[in-house]
Parts: sequence; structure tokens; C-alpha cells
Amino acid sequence: MISFYNKTKGGTDVFDKLCHAYTTARGTKRWPMRFFFGMLDQSCVNARVLYTCKHMSNSNKKLTAINAVKQLVFHLVEPFLREKLKNPALRTDIRRGVEMILGSRNPQQEEDRIVLTKRSRCGLCSYKADRKTKMVCQSCERPMCDEHRAYMCNDCIGFD
Repeated sequence: MISFYNKTKGGTDVFDKLCHAYTTARGTKRWPMRFFFGMLDQSCVNARVLYTCKHMSNSNKKLTAINAVKQLVFHLVEPFLREKLKNPALRTDIRRGVEMILGSRNPQQEEDRIVLTKRSRCGLCSYKADRKTKMVCQSCERPMCDEHRAYMCNDCIGFD
């Protein structure tokens, strides 16, 4: 019985090694979280094995563990990121980050903004401030200074 166990325990050791190679676990004092991290590690290894069996059995390319985890994470997160991009009130820096992750960022997007040839007074500042700018709101084409600059002014977005 002992020799049979020693002969067949290699699969479990390899599986544990793969689970701990690129783990999702973080330090926590909550045992349900640790349990969840363990299940997530096991599912990553199983997904990699299934993917390799189905798609890479006839090719010589190897799918590394880190690339497998990255692909898995991207496929799980992508629908939520695409849904988030539909929100028109999403902050610009978050929008740029999501677009960069999805690879849908258009480098010409910044240059497509309307820019005035002559500086004019900001349409959102008080007359006393007398701030001049060349940038405009993309929607109503009202001039905006650096303090109010966005892709659209607050009136066009619907904020008060």
C-alpha cells in the first residue's frame, strides 16, 4: 500500500506546485477568503490544463503559467470593463485606463478635440476672472479654461 501511494502521489505534488507557482492568495485572517483563494488557484491550474489539451495539443507552443493566468483574468474581466465604458459620466482617467486594458484606445482621440485658433474667455468662469483659453466643450463648443476643462462641460453632461 505504501509503495502504491508513493508511486501515485506525484500528481498531487505537481498540482500543489502549480497552484503555488502563481497564486492569487493574499495575507488574510479570514478563513473563508483563504478558502476562496485556494479554489481560485485550483481553478486557474485546471483552466490552463483544459486550454492546453484543447488548443495546444497539436502545436509546439507552450502556454506559460503567467500568460495563462493573464488570459483567464482578461476573459473574466472584459465584459465588465466593456459595460463600464458605456457610462457617460465615467472619469476620464478611469476611462483611459479601461481603454488601455481593452486595447481600444485610439491615439488620435486627444488630437480630435476642437481647438480655437484665437484665445477667448472661458464660458464657465465669472466675467471678473477673465480667463482665456483655446479649448472648447466637445458638445456645445463653449470655451473652457484649464480649471473647467473636460471633454464636455458640466451643463452638457447634466451635472448641476
